[in-house]
Amino acid sequence: MKHLHLVASALSATLLAGCLEEETTSPQKVTIGDVPCTSDHAVVYSSAEISNEYTAVLRVSDYASNTLELVQNNSISSSDVLSTADSDYAYIGREDNLYQLGRFNIDTIQKFYKTAIDSDSGLFQTDNDLGYSLRDTGIAETANPYDIGFINDSTAVIARYGKDEAWLVNLDAQQESDFKLCEIDLSHYSTSSTDSEGTVTTYSPNMLSVHVNENYVAITMQRLNGYAAVNSAYMSIFNLNTWEEVDTNNNDADTELKGIELNLKNPQSNTQSGDDIYLGSFIYNSASGCETGETGLEKVNLDSLSSTTIDSTTCYQSVTSTSDGKIYAVDNHSSYYGEAGSNTLFEINGLTKTALSDFEDTTIETISAYNDDLWYSLPQETSGSGDTLVVTRDFEVGRIDTTTNASISASVVNPSLTTRAITFIDQ
Repeated sequence: MKHLHLVASALSATLLAGCLEEETTSPQKVTIGDVPCTSDHAVVYSSAEISNEYTAVLRVSDYASNTLELVQNNSISSSDVLSTADSDYAYIGREDNLYQLGRFNIDTIQKFYKTAIDSDSGLFQTDNDLGYSLRDTGIAETANPYDIGFINDSTAVIARYGKDEAWLVNLDAQQESDFKLCEIDLSHYSTSSTDSEGTVTTYSPNMLSVHVNENYVAITMQRLNGYAAVNSAYMSIFNLNTWEEVDTNNNDADTELKGIELNLKNPQSNTQSGDDIYLGSFIYNSASGCETGETGLEKVNLDSLSSTTIDSTTCYQSVTSTSDGKIYAVDNHSSYYGEAGSNTLFEINGLTKTALSDFEDTTIETISAYNDDLWYSLPQETSGSGDTLVVTRDFEVGRIDTTTNASISASVVNPSLTTRAITFIDQ
């Protein structure tokens, strides 16, 4: 693809911007400050422990509301958990704890211990019970927090899609003033456009994800102009001991940016397997469908600090990895949302993709792996309309044993709505 197109529909633009719904409740604000991260904030990396007994946390939504359903021992153990009036929330599990990120115009983070999720009793205590704010005092614009990258159980980096700075935070903070430790400045990755009247508009770097290993924190940025993916996406690498940005270009005179310039544009999904980060990207045009050529699947290695294009012929909406290093991805060749068209589940091996025969030309919403289990979500399917509407398949979530790529039929459950995302905590 030589020319990129503007996103052609309001729905598509909304997804790219990472903001589906607005929340009218303002987060509690405290003065935190803008201390830059330095060697004084050096943190020792520790990976999460993986449990053989775990709970799958399903975020189910109709795009107008949001709730969780918990799956234990192949059945739904709790429903209508942490229900919210809107759906722009993300959930990230880490061992015994579940973290709730309130995204566009919500800008809060809450932490739940595994035995207290049903009670809505968050560990981050604030007067408004919403958890800690991810905006500084006096800032009206949304920070739109998008992802948490854990350095260890107590410390993490939060990517803020709507701002120029990521935050290093203390996840054990007992009060809000102790939560934010320092800021990671990414303003040099911001983008801009000039309209016909000469007015310049500057956009944030659009931080999508954070990944961590023993040496580095890697922050991936879409770098859109508004909703248009016309700029190169980048991954910025920070030294975990000094918090200085690593120059991956060896002072290349052609760029002032030190990060890894990605081969593909508009990353949408991601996963980490050891030192390898896989990024699934796509650009969708309502007239021509998925734009190929500069979207697809890309791998960044945190040892060599280099990027490899795995596939640029297919657009990918979801990618995940198992504990033993298997990579799976779902393509998208019809729409942003699985309900609108068929897609296929692939196993990725090097530069080769192999379709799983039971999941070809189906309708997969998302996938997520834990240990050697690959979880998938299928939306409800219907035929007819009005009084003749017939449900041909209920909402479904299932699990695949990736040692054989065979479905575990006993694990299929039927949530109340389409499962948009799946994460995991210890049981």
